[in-house]
Amino acid sequence: MFDRAAVGIRMELGGFARVMGRMQPVSVSDVRVVRCLFVVPFFVVVGSFAVVGGRVLVMLSSFSVMFRSFLVVHRDILFPGEILRGLAAPRGNPMEF
Repeated sequence: MFDRAAVGIRMELGGFARVMGRMQPVSVSDVRVVRCLFVVPFFVVVGSFAVVGGRVLVMLSSFSVMFRSFLVVHRDILFPGEILRGLAAPRGNPMEF
């Protein structure tokens, strides 16, 4: 059974290689395709990159909010005996004890 599968795959790849070997490059003007039709897909691709970039920024900002809240909630466990600045700082000169 394995030999049949190998022969079938080899035949498919051989046919594909023969077809691709006979292909020749053709310019757009020879095919008579309107060049301006390539402009619309270009802007769609560029716009999708902008959307993906914006979504990545949103995910990173939400991660930073979650990480900060994790530190605030678990500060007693993560930093035992320390006071985080800005959360419970003593009043007055910080150099005086």
